[in-house]
Amino acid sequence: MITGPRQTLPIGQSDFAMLRQENCVYVDKTDLIFSLCESREKIFLVRPSGFGKSLLVSTFESLFKYGLRDFKGLAIEKLWHDKTYDVVRLDFSGLNEFADGEDFQQRLQSFWLSKFAPLGFAYSHDSGIDFIDQFKVWLDSREYSSLVVLIDEYDAPLTSNLDNQEVFDSICRTLSKFYLALKEYEGVLRFFFMTGMTKACNAKIFSSFNILKNISGKTQYGSILGFTEEEIAYNFSAYLHRASQSLDITDDDLMGQLAEHYGGYCFETRAEVHVFTPWSVLNFLDDPKSGFVNYWYGSGGKPAVLKKYLKNHLLRAPLEASEHTEIRLQELYSSQAYDDIDANTLLLQTGYYTIRSVTDDGYAILGCPNREVAASVTKLYTDDQNGEKGPAVQVS
Repeated sequence: MITGPRQTLPIGQSDFAMLRQENCVYVDKTDLIFSLCESREKIFLVRPSGFGKSLLVSTFESLFKYGLRDFKGLAIEKLWHDKTYDVVRLDFSGLNEFADGEDFQQRLQSFWLSKFAPLGFAYSHDSGIDFIDQFKVWLDSREYSSLVVLIDEYDAPLTSNLDNQEVFDSICRTLSKFYLALKEYEGVLRFFFMTGMTKACNAKIFSSFNILKNISGKTQYGSILGFTEEEIAYNFSAYLHRASQSLDITDDDLMGQLAEHYGGYCFETRAEVHVFTPWSVLNFLDDPKSGFVNYWYGSGGKPAVLKKYLKNHLLRAPLEASEHTEIRLQELYSSQAYDDIDANTLLLQTGYYTIRSVTDDGYAILGCPNREVAASVTKLYTDDQNGEKGPAVQVS
């Protein structure tokens, strides 16, 4: 894609259709999106904050709901020949505040009803049939392969209640009923995609909803979220040139500095694909004169699941930049209960560790990805002790 002054940076933009309509720079991932969408599989993906999970969900929504309307000039335009579908997008990030398990159930049912009602689902309080059973009747009435369901931040209600076992278990039971209904009538699903920050805390849900294909560690999709160095150089050339002039350094030096501060991430289990944090790169390119600021920590570097883990477990500080640790590959994205999860796994899934390399005997070597994260490590523990939120800091 050719970029220039007329294309703006998509900072904080998670609506794909609006991003395209406003002529923002879009790093074309649609070849990978096509690879996922051409099948009828049910997909699950874990990534930390700041990597564009919501934008990816919105891209799926646009493709299945409106076809190629928003994809002019992108790779998928020549590949996609499917029709449009009924699409339900569920963002669970707003379902993290409620009084108890019963309150959550009522809020969730109201949320589901608001999303599925436009497609014909109606709930009768007086029928004597509970909500999920009525939902099943509606699913049973639908045609084969006629519905697309997209779930963003699926783990938000769970991670916000890690310290309340009774409420946590109630949430799990409520969500499990919904996922079991989708599993029972999976034939109506043309496509299903679910994403969140971690695959911890919810082993009960994943044991019942075992039709998901977890692509979190797949090399083929290692760059579906995050920017590769080649993508940055190709898509943001005008902004890179402006930044190098602002800092009075060469273009090569600038890319090296970007990699040192915001790159170094690898999530796939062959350790072949490395990416940069989009949120930090975009904010830096927007204001290069401020230098290499720690953008990530304030926007998502203190996830509830990690903060509560630190509160409830004896955990030494994560590794410093030069250190490393190792963990079995099979544990990286496996479904584990909160009390059983390995700290290294949680630190990888929340973005504090990255996969540096893998061994022949099935281990991943983990370490800190970059300077921004190294600075965030100190702030994480300092803020946790002081109960304060510090300002953005220089990481150079």
